[in-house]
Parts: sequence; structure tokens; C-alpha cells
Amino acid sequence: MSKYTFEDLVEVANANPTIFNRFPGTLDGKQLTPPSERLVKLIEKALEVTFPEDYRRVISKWGYLALGKDCGFFGLWGDDPRVFLDEPFNVFQETAIARDSMGLPKNCVVIWSDPGEGVDYGVIDTTTGKVLSYDRYDKDSYEEVSDSFVDCVFQELTLHRRANEIIYGAPFQWPESVQEKVAEDMLRLKEPLDEYDELFDRFEETVKNA
Repeated sequence: MSKYTFEDLVEVANANPTIFNRFPGTLDGKQLTPPSERLVKLIEKALEVTFPEDYRRVISKWGYLALGKDCGFFGLWGDDPRVFLDEPFNVFQETAIARDSMGLPKNCVVIWSDPGEGVDYGVIDTTTGKVLSYDRYDKDSYEEVSDSFVDCVFQELTLHRRANEIIYGAPFQWPESVQEKVAEDMLRLKEPLDEYDELFDRFEETVKNA
């Protein structure tokens, strides 16, 4: 069961406009807008899936999400599929590549792709709504990341909070309505968060002494 709701994410977005208000924006000089309902339905039909409701609501509001320098999720934008399908960072293009290169199951759509080695495809299982990570070389090797797409977004926001604070020069704000849920996640993710905090403490000290 999903811990967070789409409404929780909207509250976080409103509290942190420096990050979320960049999208829709521009890409390679082109103005981007959230996708029309027509485009969403066309892409669902082309992929032979139905997007989970939370993913559909997120892309309908923002198009796609870039949550800092190194964290983001593929999506959709605009209305004209003839233009859209040639653009990067779109869920259709990345899913088609994964299906062709590794035989990704037909019920899955790719929402991020790590160019490195090992587990590097993040996907939504559209039959369950769960987010999974797949090894690009083995479609039978996967791990569950979260119960829903919105839960996955919150997990990434939690892990990357210090990076976002450094990049955008402002403290990341958690609205009161989600603070208890986030505190639970921070306990669960304590080990990687401690490692990140140590890394960023060293980084900030180096910058200060430069």
C-alpha cells in the first residue's frame, strides 16, 4: 500500500518551488508543457499499458520530474506525438529501447535509466503500480524499490535532500503534513543518508576552505 499520496507531493512541490517550478520548462530551447490527455492515451495505447493513477497525475501536472542534478523521472509533454517521439527523456522512447534490448516485460514502463553498469532500469509494473529496478542484462533479475511511483519520488527526495540544498542554495522544506512519514523513511534509510551526509559535510568543508 502506498504511504504517500499525490496531494502530499503537491504540498512538497509548493513548499519547494525552486525545484518543482522548473518543469514544465524548456529543453534544447523548446518550450515544454504537460501532456494533453490525448497524448497520454496515445502513448498508453502504443505501449499497450494503462499508467497507474499516481504516475498519470504526476506527468499530467509536471510532464516529467527532474529532482536535482542527478535525479529524475521520464514522462510526457505536449500534444503532437510526431514531435514528441523524437525527444529524449520520454517514457515511450526509453521503454521501447528496454523492450528491444533486454526483453523488458510488456507490463513495465521505464521511468529512469542509469547509464552505468549493473541494475540500471527503473520501471513501473503497470499491473501492480509497484516500482522495480531491473538489471539491463537480465530481465529475470529485479528488485522491488517501492509500492508506488509517488512513494519512489519521496524516497529519492529524501535521499537527495542535501544535494538539492547545496545545488539550489535553500533548505529543503517538508510540509507538516508529511513530516511524520518522512521521519519514518529517514530511519529506514539511515545508513545511506549517513553516508551522504558525511560526503556532503566534506564537500562543504572543502568549498569553505578553498
